[in-house]
Amino acid sequence: MFIKVIKNNALVVLIAGVSAMLFFKSGSWGVSETSEARYAEISREMALSGNWLHPKLLGIGHYHKPPLTYIITVFSYKLWGVNPFAVRFFLQLAAIFQMVLVYGIGMILFKDKRTALLSAIIYISLPAVLISTRALTTDAFLATFALLAIFSWMKYRTQGQLPFLYGFYGFLALGFLTKGPLIFVVPVVVVCGFNQYYSGKTGNTRHHFIAIIGSTLLGFSWFIKLTLDNPQFIDYFLVRHLYERLTDPAAFNRSQPFWYYLLIAPSISFPWFFLVTMQFIKCGSLRIKASPIQKVLFLWVFPALIFFSFSSSKLILYILPIFPGIALASAYFLTKINLKTLKVLLRVQLIYHTFAIAALILLPPFFLNIPWIWEVVWLSAMLLICLVIISSTGRISTPSKITVSALVFTLSLMVIATFIFSANPASINSTQHLAAFIKENKLDNRPILIYNTRLPSIAFHLNKDIISIADNHPSLKRETQFELDENWRNLLLNLNTRQDVDRLKGYLKKRAVLIVKNDLPENRKWLANNYCKTINIDHWKIFYNRQYKPCALAGD
Repeated sequence: MFIKVIKNNALVVLIAGVSAMLFFKSGSWGVSETSEARYAEISREMALSGNWLHPKLLGIGHYHKPPLTYIITVFSYKLWGVNPFAVRFFLQLAAIFQMVLVYGIGMILFKDKRTALLSAIIYISLPAVLISTRALTTDAFLATFALLAIFSWMKYRTQGQLPFLYGFYGFLALGFLTKGPLIFVVPVVVVCGFNQYYSGKTGNTRHHFIAIIGSTLLGFSWFIKLTLDNPQFIDYFLVRHLYERLTDPAAFNRSQPFWYYLLIAPSISFPWFFLVTMQFIKCGSLRIKASPIQKVLFLWVFPALIFFSFSSSKLILYILPIFPGIALASAYFLTKINLKTLKVLLRVQLIYHTFAIAALILLPPFFLNIPWIWEVVWLSAMLLICLVIISSTGRISTPSKITVSALVFTLSLMVIATFIFSANPASINSTQHLAAFIKENKLDNRPILIYNTRLPSIAFHLNKDIISIADNHPSLKRETQFELDENWRNLLLNLNTRQDVDRLKGYLKKRAVLIVKNDLPENRKWLANNYCKTINIDHWKIFYNRQYKPCALAGD
């Protein structure tokens, strides 16, 4: 009876289970440098200022991305306060929503609940998807808008309902306000393939025209507003943040070789990428005799993968929008593969999971200098037992065993990782423990000086502005050409500028807290002369005084 109820409400059960796992301890570790801390701090400053058009990072305009991700995070701060849970709250919802959309698209393509459900399970079990929920970036939201656009178009073409037509163009616009033109890479190819291989409603030209005009105005609204305010923005957006990202490997320090994604994509979607690639090769997915489903799913995955491989700027999650295609293709082929091959795949999967769990237990203490965390050990052991039971039970089909094993493995691995993250902040580039020390010693009401590195995570965790001391570090060569006043100079002091050095000395003679990574260079040792208290936390040093006066005068 219980199993029957689960089968009849499988999607609801899946959503509930996945939600519980995704939100479990999702705020238990601090924001990590550099990307997550940057997005979190920009959103904090936006929430304080109420200025949604001009994102600021440590008091200086930061226009690398459109503002929608920051605005979404501001809403989360309004709900939960400024904390790591709020930073990641909408990421978890985005992943859950993506899973439901994959199910919906599976229903359109396959017209079969079981295959659609397998698609949703595979999708949420992909390591790439779960990685996108662990740290705030634009990628999870971009993938959501891309999926919404594809789903809306498929619904419109199959049902002819105008709200879906306007939804398609509207979601593309929201994606553009999330990460610019990258929103078009996957949806446009998928939509073109769907139009070619599936007959359906084409719609009234007038509605397309209205939707395109509205979408264009919405998508370009932020760029148009800023360019009208300052014509220099058009060159900044088109050259600095579009052309250079695609063509200049050194522009944003994200250069990777051409084959980078050809290695990464299989690694963060094992075993599904290998499965669909082999099946596509076997079936000849673009041949005339190939089914429309095969052709659409092939176009979903490989053209975008090639496009991003040619781009000079590469990060793991840039290719996140291709993974719904991998999940859908995997579910489709699982229902076509013979039982003998499926059993081989199940055995290979179990062997892989066993080795991965063993590595999770043994690597931290023996190779990473991280002490054993007993929650990790016993949870890993329980996970292995659970996977063996799933693989050997006769109550579910082999495709279901494969997908459920993948789901249990990756979701459990994600939960286990939360214990590692929480116990080892330095390993994830978090400074939450530094901020905790400052708060515990009631130093957070003082000016906070950061020597020669950009550290937005400290500003975020202390929920206050910090002062950066620039000493030729690349991260502190800020873009100040769009600043309308000189207020930014209060938060960025340059040791090569006499006026800034004098202001810095004024802070040092008072109760300012100085944070330094590793050690001060010999020619900068004078920065610590007025301090009599020092604490080492991982590779950071915090200099501070207990009293109002300098150490030499206070005798502290």
